[in-house]
Amino acid sequence: IKTFLETGRIIDPPKDEEVLAVMSRHIANLHDFYGAERGYRMARKHIKWFLANTELSHMARQLMQINNAEEQLKFINLHLIKQVA
Repeated sequence: IKTFLETGRIIDPPKDEEVLAVMSRHIANLHDFYGAERGYRMARKHIKWFLANTELSHMARQLMQINNAEEQLKFINLHLIKQVA
């Protein structure tokens, strides 16, 4: 918004790699803050938001069905981050 207001230019959206890196850190922080049991549930709605406009949006449903904090992060690292690298 700042760039647009100052220059009138719309910047490019972040690359999928950037989105996934931020999502992974964010989810790990949710797990740490809320605890593993509550954190993985809180992460589910955030996952959908993060993946909404990426080429990996089709993976959100599968990731949201995981019932374990450690498995969520493992899935992100094994299936999502490696696909865009």
